[in-house]
Amino acid sequence: MIIKNISWSSLSFIFRLLSNFLVFIIIARVIGVEKFGEFSFLLLIATGVSYLSDSGFNLRFFRATSVDDRSEMEISISAKLWISCLSIVVSVLVSLYYQSWSLMLLTLALLTAGWFDFILNYLRANSRFREEAKYALINNGLFFVIASSVAVVTNSILSISVAFLFSRLMTLIYLYIGEIRGNESFSRLALRKVPISNVNIGFIFDYYITNAWMLVDGLLVKLFYGMDSLGLYNATSKFVVAFNSASTIITNVVFPRIAGDTKSNRVVVVSSLALFVFSASVFLVSIPIGDRLIEILLGRDFLLVENQLTYLLLPVVIKYSASSIGMKLVVQGHMKFRFLVQAFGLIVMSLSFFTATNIFAANLIIAVCVSMTLSYLTILFLYLLKVFVK
Repeated sequence: MIIKNISWSSLSFIFRLLSNFLVFIIIARVIGVEKFGEFSFLLLIATGVSYLSDSGFNLRFFRATSVDDRSEMEISISAKLWISCLSIVVSVLVSLYYQSWSLMLLTLALLTAGWFDFILNYLRANSRFREEAKYALINNGLFFVIASSVAVVTNSILSISVAFLFSRLMTLIYLYIGEIRGNESFSRLALRKVPISNVNIGFIFDYYITNAWMLVDGLLVKLFYGMDSLGLYNATSKFVVAFNSASTIITNVVFPRIAGDTKSNRVVVVSSLALFVFSASVFLVSIPIGDRLIEILLGRDFLLVENQLTYLLLPVVIKYSASSIGMKLVVQGHMKFRFLVQAFGLIVMSLSFFTATNIFAANLIIAVCVSMTLSYLTILFLYLLKVFVK
């Protein structure tokens, strides 16, 4: 049964590569360095707003469903509904501030994708990996075809943003009709009114500080590397995430067992070690062929900033290795520990950044790389210490 579930989860992972990696490579090649940098900045802001609609309730719902905790499931669904409404209002206000229709469309697309993943968690937690693979194929396949086709034909950020939202809405509607509309159990949970006092604020703070890195390092790259390099950083991140997300295959399948037994440490240790070794291998292999890799995937225009690939790739690999391990710690009930480590990591980044800017005053790019790498290494070390030392 486990092998069968891993096989279906692997298919779901492969389909995700279409939207998490390949489509961005196509967009980067088509619209060029400058436009892709602008697109990446809008996507960065949209991602920040979309974090509000998640606020940790996606993972909380997954964990609650895995152990059949009805009370936690009710809290997660109700809170998700309310906070999504707030997120839509915020997305409109932020878009008005930046005077960008593209930003609003991208934000709404990410909010829609968040709800799609939220419902898929219901399938994963109930070990329905075959159905998950089917919906993942439809979702990511449609997104890939529409977004890449529009990018090639129009070469317009606004048109690409419309394609993002349209494809995500279509697949969310299809998933709702297939799984939620006739699901009385899910509907009853959604209609329950949960007092705000029942919402665990710790989950929300943990989610925000964990995902703050996505905004902090992206803004640092834009500020010190420039808009063009932000596009390269985004593409590099997609490359690393595409491989690191393979860890979700194991996580999704064994999640219920881990969540039901917080003392079980073997799976976390093995998967964490394998993930770290694999990520380090990707980094070491990518460095000597960095320029060739960029030329093949993104095009010659991106070679203008290829000398920064090493600086960008190292902290990205460490970051996503640490975040994957951190998610497993939350499964085992170590949310408070992860929150404290993330807060300490932010302090390390701030102190190391100001120190590095004085040492490498002539090259702030190195200063940013040093501060990011040190902070992520600190987090990764403390996570591994928690995993391997009982």
